[in-house]
Amino acid sequence: MNDIYDRFGATVTFSEGQEGLFIVVSQEKDPSANIHAHGGSVVFRLDKGRSVIARLTLTNALALQKEKGILMVSGVHLDVQRYNAVLASLGASLVPPQQ
Repeated sequence: MNDIYDRFGATVTFSEGQEGLFIVVSQEKDPSANIHAHGGSVVFRLDKGRSVIARLTLTNALALQKEKGILMVSGVHLDVQRYNAVLASLGASLVPPQQ
């Protein structure tokens, strides 16, 4: 794969960077312990605790994918402007901008 990158003059690097949102789905139990063990935090619980939205770095999310019992770890994008528009229409408070 690096040969392809080199031929087109592209560079691909992965750095720790900022945390992002990921959906984490576990096979049988609440994945919170695994998420915390990988330096992340649970933001929102979905169905019966087996699926959660978590805040993790990309490196830690990739490592979490390899854990036994984890079915899926996938990035989530939240358009804050659209989300705030929906919240405002419902009379709820707005999400503060990320720093």
